[in-house]
Amino acid sequence: MVVELARSPYPEQVGNGKFRVIGKGMGGQFVQVLYVIDPDETLYVIHARPLTDLEKRRYRRRKR
Repeated sequence: MVVELARSPYPEQVGNGKFRVIGKGMGGQFVQVLYVIDPDETLYVIHARPLTDLEKRRYRRRKR
């Protein structure tokens, strides 16, 4: 869901075909998701984790 609803400046490329998205998950918690997309356009999540308090503040500032 976070990946599907990503808004600018996300997704951002973080190297070697990897992308990062930050946003609110279904439970309302802010999460970061790293993923790759294969040639068949299948999305594979590398990792997803909750944001730290510092990351949340940075995200909110960046979003303005």
